[in-house]
Amino acid sequence: MFGLSKAVKFEFFVGYKMKSFLAIPILLIFLSACNPANHMNPANPGTDEYWIAQILGRIHPLIFRENTGTLEWTELLGKSGGTTLGKHIALDPFLFPIVAGETNTNLFTGSLIGSQDLIVAKYDSFKNRIWSKQLGASGASLTMSRMTTDSAGNSYILGYTNAPFSGPLSSGQDLFIVKISLDGNPLWIKQAGPTGGSYFVNPLGLCVDTAGNVYASGDSNGPFGGAYSASTNTFVIRFDSQGNQVWVKQFFVTGANSNGSSLVCDAASGSVYFTGWGGANFQTETAPGIGGNDMFIFKYDINGNRQFIAYQAESTKEILSGPIATDLSGNIIVGAVSNADFGTGATGVGYFGTILKYNSSGTLLWGRQLGKDVASSSTSVYDLRTDLAGNIFATGITNANLITGGSSSTGTTDAFFAKYNANGDLQWVRQTGVSGGSIQGYGIVIDPEGTMYSVGHTNAAMNGATLNGIQDLFLVKYR
Repeated sequence: MFGLSKAVKFEFFVGYKMKSFLAIPILLIFLSACNPANHMNPANPGTDEYWIAQILGRIHPLIFRENTGTLEWTELLGKSGGTTLGKHIALDPFLFPIVAGETNTNLFTGSLIGSQDLIVAKYDSFKNRIWSKQLGASGASLTMSRMTTDSAGNSYILGYTNAPFSGPLSSGQDLFIVKISLDGNPLWIKQAGPTGGSYFVNPLGLCVDTAGNVYASGDSNGPFGGAYSASTNTFVIRFDSQGNQVWVKQFFVTGANSNGSSLVCDAASGSVYFTGWGGANFQTETAPGIGGNDMFIFKYDINGNRQFIAYQAESTKEILSGPIATDLSGNIIVGAVSNADFGTGATGVGYFGTILKYNSSGTLLWGRQLGKDVASSSTSVYDLRTDLAGNIFATGITNANLITGGSSSTGTTDAFFAKYNANGDLQWVRQTGVSGGSIQGYGIVIDPEGTMYSVGHTNAAMNGATLNGIQDLFLVKYR
């Protein structure tokens, strides 16, 4: 609809669909019948009145604007004496950010449920918290990895547990997926893993397709979807919209570690793109690979059939892929940490935050890097997304100064937020750090209007916001 130009078309936003001006009289008739005068007090987010108020408030002309990297606000979420970590973020159909992570304190409950609980909270665009949930199980330490939402506004949270959560523990460490409704009510929880107490599963990627199928990815050291090696093996698992496991596929190269990272659902093909890394040549499926650790992209169709897409390697170097995304043109974008050279002249001493853009056939279009080529320097891309114009936004952590090009960050580690255009030109970079502190960016999302939200955690005051606990979840908004 918006194409790649900056031209603005006025339309009205209902869910994730664009509706024309004809929606206005229909909406007004509906609201009149509901007596909207009685539905405009949003004090109780659990009521129908609240959501009618939100629908009324979010139906407005959508205007896409380029994000200029201007900080609008910062929210810190935590409790005295507690550690609360922000891990990922998604948007609901009304463009409200939903954040998720974990905590070891009674943040939203009377008491801590397990030894470490999940947390999820929804905010409006003005930093007001709409609802919040804390989930756990007695004796369980729940660690959150990733989240996403579907077109109906349901949230899905991926993580792992060392104790029964929704059912008996299959391995020493199982994955779980929690589905939560638009208004914050848990709908189902599923748990899975290889059979055997010495095995583990490490889930890192999550997406939901247009039919409501849920996909997760990661790695495991046990029998989780077929033959396996004694080292690590990648996996992709599919659940249907009701949470029933449909299939799980495992992959490895004999004699090498194979580590699964993230995946993204591709609406155009109905498939998923999956990235990871390891000590093999993932094109020939032989070991060793060209570099120390090499990167791959695979494609899985809805039935679990695997197709090779891309293999990236440089002699003696490492390319450790993390997040993956697609743009409206079908290009594939991968974030990584790497000491290989993608145009920076990297010698292999320092590790750079790396962004690689491929076309749908797996041809590398360009690579860009942030960081410093000095010993002990490390910059990692933890998440990335694209907007309607094909711009790429990334967040992560660094111990370098990405603003000045210096070798030292302000804190022990700083969070960074960066924007590249579709051609790979850096538009801006923002870095947030506090002397002696550690601030880490973990998740990022861009709405159709060009607003950026990012989540992570900090052990210091941030952008004028006061620290509540030992570590707090942070949520920032940039425009």
